[in-house]
Amino acid sequence: MLTSEELKKVQRKPIESELSLKSLQLFYKEHLMHKIFVFELDEPSQPIIKLIFEADNFSHFIGFQHIFENEQNASDYQGYDGYCKIENSEVTMDTFKEPRIKDKYK
Repeated sequence: MLTSEELKKVQRKPIESELSLKSLQLFYKEHLMHKIFVFELDEPSQPIIKLIFEADNFSHFIGFQHIFENEQNASDYQGYDGYCKIENSEVTMDTFKEPRIKDKYK
């Protein structure tokens, strides 16, 4: 399993067996959360773009809204609730192998 620090330095696309949702979440928490990334563009109508990554955004960032969209309790996988489901190991990479989910996870 790749650690957060290894993910920071990786020079290739990791294979699925090298990743866990917890390791991705830790990378997100350590290297993206609570930071502001500012891009200055040569576009007069939108000269500056600011990206801010918060815990509430992680489940959207990894696509939970598509993976769990047909679940009866789909909203439980969004925002901070989705973040907590990963943190508490309620959702893992194995979740994506469940029959109801596997066709949506690519």
